[in-house]
Amino acid sequence: MNKTTTKGGGIVHTPKIELIERAASNILRFEIERPDGFSFVPGNAVMIGVPDSGEDPGPFCPTSDPADACLEFFIKIYRERDGLTDRIENCLVGDTLTMSDPFGDIEFQDTGVFLAAGAGITPFLAILRQLDAEGVAGGNQLHYTESNRMDLVQEEEFRQILGNDAHFVLTKDDFNPQRLDSDYLDEEVKVSDDNFYYLCGPPGFETDLVDWLVGKGIQDDKIVREDR
Repeated sequence: MNKTTTKGGGIVHTPKIELIERAASNILRFEIERPDGFSFVPGNAVMIGVPDSGEDPGPFCPTSDPADACLEFFIKIYRERDGLTDRIENCLVGDTLTMSDPFGDIEFQDTGVFLAAGAGITPFLAILRQLDAEGVAGGNQLHYTESNRMDLVQEEEFRQILGNDAHFVLTKDDFNPQRLDSDYLDEEVKVSDDNFYYLCGPPGFETDLVDWLVGKGIQDDKIVREDR
């Protein structure tokens, strides 16, 4: 497997795709080669690109165990945008991608509440899998919002890890549509200074949650999210 050096000095790896399968209605699961010497902390992201696609690389979080021989990614396909994820969807097993070294600010600190929207669930899947493997997932909560149940990533796995502390908020549910907003949080999340609060989703989603948490007296050092 080849790797080159970018202008900024970072390494760009060129792993091959080993497996592609559909994980949900608009989500594909990929397994790709693990570059020699590649290591990451659950919650980290990498920049993935499709060579010669004309699209800039974008951030995606590996969800595999850090010790696994390959790297797993769940990638949400945004067909309406006609961009990078469409190019990724058109890839085949054996094709080569570009991938940066890992980076990011989302890492597990201590027990807390995970708040995710859409593809923002992927760093938390990696973290909660590691906690489950270590037998210490108990006491954490997950609140994960998507449009429909068929769009959820690994719903049953989250239920197995967290039991009744895994909550799924479906904005277009036929029977009980909800939004993961301040009204929902007031009803469902008991705020405590002892917890950390992990956020990942679109910028507006994160901003609204930060405002809500700060309004409840939570300090910045208890809020874990990507530094934008």
